Amino acid sequence: MPPLLATVGINGKVSFLEKSGTSEFSNSTGAYELDLSLVNDFDHAWREMHVKTDVFCSAAIVRPDKAARILNVGGWSLTSTFGIRFYAPDGSPGVNGTNDWEENLSDLQLQVRMA
Repeated sequence: MPPLLATVGINGKVSFLEKSGTSEFSNSTGAYELDLSLVNDFDHAWREMHVKTDVFCSAAIVRPDKAARILNVGGWSLTSTFGIRFYAPDGSPGVNGTNDWEENLSDLQLQVRMA
């Protein structure tokens, strides 16, 4: 599946987000990070990450804070339209990070649904 969003992190790695549920691979998590220093070692160059809602039709920016967090908002349908996702790039070239995408609709969302 081609990524919908690709962002270079402060750690020099590329973060990819793909549309949930449409990958040709049944085990897709929707988020990955590519360590450019390891491109000749396919098995170690990619790190699996996770998003909880569909990022199709979302937008992303790199925040101007010290961590250069990536902020991704919105989505295609249902709860993903309220989604706010953060990722703080960590690790370094050749060393995997441990941070993953943060998303919790019960704590933070774009809109309040009216009953």
